Amino acid sequence: MGEIFRPDVLQYFRRYWEMVQLPSLEYLKKNGLYQKYIFTNDVVRGGMGFSPIVGYKEPAYIFFDIDATNFFIEHWTTFAGLWFEDIEPLFGTGIVSGNIFGQ
Repeated sequence: MGEIFRPDVLQYFRRYWEMVQLPSLEYLKKNGLYQKYIFTNDVVRGGMGFSPIVGYKEPAYIFFDIDATNFFIEHWTTFAGLWFEDIEPLFGTGIVSGNIFGQ
């Protein structure tokens, strides 16, 4: 998670999760979380090339369902609930060890 979602971004998301609100799409764009990533059969890249494209996805989609046509965040994903309520708390208990932020 750490290479894409810095600790300050996760804390920002947590604050909104606890307030039962959604962050702005502008915040996601500003932090590079809502931009097209092109998935090919062997790499993820932001530019064009010769490998066949197999899909597109922005990193923010792990936490949010985003209406890309009308450019707004619809709601939190099921993963967001699992992350904030079940997974993230385990890192403070010692049950899960390691540094999830890749630092």
